[in-house]
Amino acid sequence: MFIVTDILSLLPSWSSAAAEPPEVGQKAPNVEKLTFPLDPAHPVLLYFPRHCGCPYPERDLNNLVTLLLSSPPIANSDFQIIVLPHANSEHEATRWLDAVLNSSFQRFEKSFSGDEKHLEETWNTVVRPKFALLPDTDRSIAKSYGLGNLPSFTSLLGKGGLTELSRLRSQGIVNRRTAPGSDRWAAHGSCWVDAEGIVRYYEKGEEAHMECNWKAGLYALGFNTT
Repeated sequence: MFIVTDILSLLPSWSSAAAEPPEVGQKAPNVEKLTFPLDPAHPVLLYFPRHCGCPYPERDLNNLVTLLLSSPPIANSDFQIIVLPHANSEHEATRWLDAVLNSSFQRFEKSFSGDEKHLEETWNTVVRPKFALLPDTDRSIAKSYGLGNLPSFTSLLGKGGLTELSRLRSQGIVNRRTAPGSDRWAAHGSCWVDAEGIVRYYEKGEEAHMECNWKAGLYALGFNTT
């Protein structure tokens, strides 16, 4: 079963057309499941990961968890994170996100030298609740935000990607079970929107292994990450 989903995820998508990327300083695109400003109004990161099971989004989310746990002022703000995976079912997407976030916390915990009880409390009551799941099964929301398909095979699996996979493996981040409905050709990216619904930072992965720049996005929303 897993081999079948892996093979299917490598087939080229029939429909890859995407809208133009949103412009910084302009209103964020409004779609059926996601309209701005949010109610109640608050800043948000929209994260469109690659397929559920890919090590690259696990790296990105691991980096984000580390940043939040290391930055109490940001963790305690009203800033929210919405993750929009494209697995076939919400159950598959939820299982993947829970596993990745729990692993990310455990990695941070292993290297943490402070009050472990306080760290666990911060994770359970402050950081983990910041993450919300919004399934994007048909990738319609992603495409509304300018995220279609990767442009070529080398952007999917070039030398840089192989090097990054090796680096991640040394850190214990490897391929997980590929969720049904996964599309390895899907471009990933993020969009940072302020409380008024204005885009403040946007990035699109032109290569599968591109690492999201969380600090740049937070800085654009007015957070100090130094």
